[in-house]
Amino acid sequence: MFSAPKRSAFAQLLQFLRGFSCKIGLFLFVKDKHLGIPIGYHYSKEEFELQKLKSALDLIAEVNHVYIELAKRHLLGGVMAHRYDYAPAWWVRETSTCFLGSKHVEESDAIELSLSIIHELSHARLEHRGFVYAENRLRSEEICVRRELSFARRLMSAGRCTSDEIDRIQRTLETLGRYYSTEAVRGRERKHMLEVLRRLKQSAPRCVRRVLVPLTRRRFRAERAKLRRSRM
Repeated sequence: MFSAPKRSAFAQLLQFLRGFSCKIGLFLFVKDKHLGIPIGYHYSKEEFELQKLKSALDLIAEVNHVYIELAKRHLLGGVMAHRYDYAPAWWVRETSTCFLGSKHVEESDAIELSLSIIHELSHARLEHRGFVYAENRLRSEEICVRRELSFARRLMSAGRCTSDEIDRIQRTLETLGRYYSTEAVRGRERKHMLEVLRRLKQSAPRCVRRVLVPLTRRRFRAERAKLRRSRM
């Protein structure tokens, strides 16, 4: 089984900041429930994006209702459209929530969003079974992408998607080794770190900034310098 190197203090700080910002953000989400699953949004075009989340969940229920029951069990925080694009989609263990980035929600149809939800739900189920992502990153992603592929095949059998979507997911499987190499992951972590810190400095309450900014300013500058050197 693949075992990733021990996570750096930088990666742990990134995880903390992202989890913290998501916890704070949940208080600002306008929430509803659809098929028993909490849903919400945290940016403009609210009703339109909320309807897209409902359509994605409806599609999942139509093709395989078992996933809806699993989502009720494992996605206690629901499916939320987040205003920031840390990634197209991500799972936050601390809040048991599947987040979808604003750009991903705006540009994707119900099929693409449903596949993202299935992927993040798979992460939630793995963690519930004691699968430690940081120690088994590549294996975890492979399992989740394969579950995406399985669901996409069901969609195609139901006449809801074409073979192009199947081909895209298969290409993703073939490139997982490069995408989740230590160097590639740390490069993305640096970018995410800078983005999280920038957002916190811009929009976090003053009391939060007073605590976090002094603690992270030196790390922020060091990682920004690393990112600039990597672009040269």
